[in-house]
Amino acid sequence: MEKSISSEPTDVRPLTHRRRALAAAVLLGLVGLVAGLATYAILRPSPGGDAEAGVDKVTACLQLAAGFDEYPLLFAGDEVLGHRLTNCDHAKKEASFQPDGSPYHPATNSFTFAYGFCAIEQGQNSCRVPVTLIVYPSCASEYAAVDSGVEIRGAAAFIEDSGNIRIVQPTHMLTVSAPGSIVAERSANAAAIVEALVPANDLARALTPGAPLTTPLEPSKVCP
Repeated sequence: MEKSISSEPTDVRPLTHRRRALAAAVLLGLVGLVAGLATYAILRPSPGGDAEAGVDKVTACLQLAAGFDEYPLLFAGDEVLGHRLTNCDHAKKEASFQPDGSPYHPATNSFTFAYGFCAIEQGQNSCRVPVTLIVYPSCASEYAAVDSGVEIRGAAAFIEDSGNIRIVQPTHMLTVSAPGSIVAERSANAAAIVEALVPANDLARALTPGAPLTTPLEPSKVCP
């Protein structure tokens, strides 16, 4: 006997299930895309930045740093501790004056080199990348020369409570932030980064890999 073809409507539940699965997959894809954009957001320049986001911004900033002639600049090269250079920023600060008009603080600027990526959490505007190196002139802060009994490449190094390492030299200062779950790990990683620092401009050319950070350099054009 021939099997007849039912004229009843086809059960659409499997199709509905597939559609729901597809919708869920699309939603997850969108979530992933948003997460990716959030991660990338740390590379977007702040208002008044030097260049476009991403690789173009980093390249432009490194070129600016290479021609910078106000004080020595150091960075950790293209990669450090397994994290590649993902951001570079040049920030400027206007001069300030006393109420009587006399100079209080000279106009200064700083360079920030960031390594690695981070994901911006919901409700936040920024996140902390694994490695950050800030270089600024020695008169840009109230910090005086430090002596914590710790030396890295011949220079006195101050270890902050956070594990960051700060080094003050006559022409420039460094602040290094590194990854780690505890202070000791962060400070050890920061010390390793200091050991890896290389010149980013001509004024720092004497600070070749491994050279003492106390090597005499040309006077800063920013600080008196």
